[in-house]
Amino acid sequence: HMTVSPNGAILGLFTRTGVLYALSMDLSKNMIECDTRATRRPRSIVWCGTMALLVCWDTALLMIGPTGQLQRYSFDSMFHVFPEFDCARIVTSRTCEILRRVPMVTQDIFSPRSTHEGAILYTAAVAFESKSPKADEHIRQIQNELDVAVETCIDAAVNEFDPKQQKALLMAASFGKTFVPMYSSEHYVEMCRTIRVLNAVRDAQVGMPLTFVQFKRLSVEVLVDRLIYRHQHMLA
Repeated sequence: HMTVSPNGAILGLFTRTGVLYALSMDLSKNMIECDTRATRRPRSIVWCGTMALLVCWDTALLMIGPTGQLQRYSFDSMFHVFPEFDCARIVTSRTCEILRRVPMVTQDIFSPRSTHEGAILYTAAVAFESKSPKADEHIRQIQNELDVAVETCIDAAVNEFDPKQQKALLMAASFGKTFVPMYSSEHYVEMCRTIRVLNAVRDAQVGMPLTFVQFKRLSVEVLVDRLIYRHQHMLA
């Protein structure tokens, strides 16, 4: 099996001996070489964004990351995988799931013991909500990088799918920007509007679970056209 990455730069190759390769398109550079020890021929291999390869059998899926690490997934029934620019969509008879790499801004905030400005601001906002005096201590710690922390929380919120987590991150951003002199809220307001749009089209009654990256590539105009085509005129 062979498959080309969405950006057209890498060739994924699965051999009959069960070895998976990721090669540059001119075949001069071997980026990944992984022995999956598979004894059965897979149905297909597809890309998950541009960072990982998925090897698909009838009810099993094997993901190989950029450094060759393996992750296995099992399903109760047959499934189909559709590659996207930044993720892969897994469709079964009952569900539609999205498999993607955790965004870097999310890792910066929620990685254990993270010292990133965004993580400290999020901790400060949680402390402020619980009326803890540590909130002031955390804010003083990142006083000179608060603008970076605010932008990180905003970007993490727009990449989230869970509305509860979106609100928590936006609250942290709103809390942090009050301490930034002459802060322009234009980006904050724009991302809040974008989140409302994404949450609306992700609703089960609409059934368009877009990521933020897909939404930006698709454009508002194309999304409106697709909603009209689906007779979702009020939402459009």
